[in-house]
Amino acid sequence: MAVSDSAWSTEESFLEWFQAFISFTGAPKTNKKLLICDNHFTHCSLKVWTLARDTGVVVLTLPPHTSHQLQPLDVGFFGAFKSVYAREVIAWIQQHPGRKGLVKKTFHLTTKMETAVNSFQKTKVFPYRPHAFDDSDFAHVAAVMEVFEVEEEEEDQARGYATGEVQRGCAAGEAQRKRRNEDAQRGSENDAVGDSPLFSLPKPSPLVRARAAKRRATSVHRQAAR
Repeated sequence: MAVSDSAWSTEESFLEWFQAFISFTGAPKTNKKLLICDNHFTHCSLKVWTLARDTGVVVLTLPPHTSHQLQPLDVGFFGAFKSVYAREVIAWIQQHPGRKGLVKKTFHLTTKMETAVNSFQKTKVFPYRPHAFDDSDFAHVAAVMEVFEVEEEEEDQARGYATGEVQRGCAAGEAQRKRRNEDAQRGSENDAVGDSPLFSLPKPSPLVRARAAKRRATSVHRQAAR
């Protein structure tokens, strides 16, 4: 297994894990294996999907913010592992200061066939129960997604506003150039037009200014952290 410099999963580390998964399960096309995971970008790389297609692995990614109900590992394993690990850390520090070896012991204490079976039953993956959950189970997910949709709509409106103003400004500039050419052909001078700028954009909306200020503040904080 691979370890990344940041300790977070990467496309390369997941690909290496995925190759080990294929080797462990065999996963021939005649006896396909189902792999359930969240839709983190590291699980959806082209290399992973190509390897899954060429072997016998069917990758099922879960919708955002639903793993607490639908992912067997989240429901049955990770919680128990964290609880036992926290207990073992306290005991280990007290008995063996400065030494390591907790993860292996915790893993063996929490990794049981009964836990795996119960995890799949609780998430209704197996036995399969497609109507086990109703809308109330994911009400908070709808609220989160609604916030995301509002933010995306505001960003789209801001981009549309800026694009529209640029287009109108360009059209005004083109009209001014056309008038100057017509005046030059007639041999007349138009100082007012000649001295005016090509075009000027109106001030950005409060939303655009707020987002720009937020980006500048974030950039300053990142530079200060370095």
